[in-house]
Amino acid sequence: MARFDVYRSPLDDERHHTPYWLDVQADHLSQLATRVVVPLCRIGSVRPFERLNPIVVVDGVSLFADTSNLGTFPKQWLRQPVATLREQRFVIEDALDFLLTGH
Repeated sequence: MARFDVYRSPLDDERHHTPYWLDVQADHLSQLATRVVVPLCRIGSVRPFERLNPIVVVDGVSLFADTSNLGTFPKQWLRQPVATLREQRFVIEDALDFLLTGH
């Protein structure tokens, strides 16, 4: 597991709206039983707030990072990563900073 890895949603009932989850937890905290994740949601009729909800592409599909709905999953729920968003880390970190500090 690595920060900015993307995983398929382990939640069957939400997979249509939220097909993926993004791991945003620091790598040096890998001994914890959980990982902090951000849902990656399909873009619908509601336009996401640009700075808080950056647009990312996973497997050719544009999604928004629903940063304000971050949470934790047990590590065993996150199986094989399907992508990484490491190249977009600055925009993702900016969204997290904006959520937590307002700046």
